[in-house]
Amino acid sequence: MVSTISQLCLLDVVALKAALPEQNLFPGQVGTIIELLAPEVYEVEFSDDQGQTYAMLPLHASQLLKLHYSPTQEDSPMSNTIHQYGQGDNISGDKVMRDKIGTQINNSQNLAQAAQEIKALLTQLDQDYDSGTPTGQAMISAKTIEKIESNPTLKARVVNALKEGGAVALESAIDHPAVKPVVALLKGFMDA
Repeated sequence: MVSTISQLCLLDVVALKAALPEQNLFPGQVGTIIELLAPEVYEVEFSDDQGQTYAMLPLHASQLLKLHYSPTQEDSPMSNTIHQYGQGDNISGDKVMRDKIGTQINNSQNLAQAAQEIKALLTQLDQDYDSGTPTGQAMISAKTIEKIESNPTLKARVVNALKEGGAVALESAIDHPAVKPVVALLKGFMDA
């Protein structure tokens, strides 16, 4: 029985709890946290046995299970020994070569940009409507969706962010009372 969920940190080895069929990832696939994007949202890299990245995407902590190599992982200090042979940088045991980095797609860029732009819209609309009331949240949601629909670039970025990171990651990246209804409405863009 797991008593508590461990805090996830940079370079932690994690496994997926559930399938992400759109990214061709399945429960139990192992990845490495390579970046903290927002509270409880992490960029996770999935690599094969040869160190080649086959997926890299933002995931919420609830989608991940931290893997441990010993039963006393919290009590033992982490070794700072890094073994590196040949050219390239060694990140979490994977050899990162110049050409490999050039071929990676940074999926978190859409999530971060979309979250930032949506947060700015929500903050701007807070001046006109009370986000503390259900009516105010409904108005903020409706106006936000209108503004996103009228901006094709932002709409495309939001759709890509939802596809790459999912609704939970987008919600986590935006700290606002009206974010849940807005993200629920944005999910409709993916079907359109």
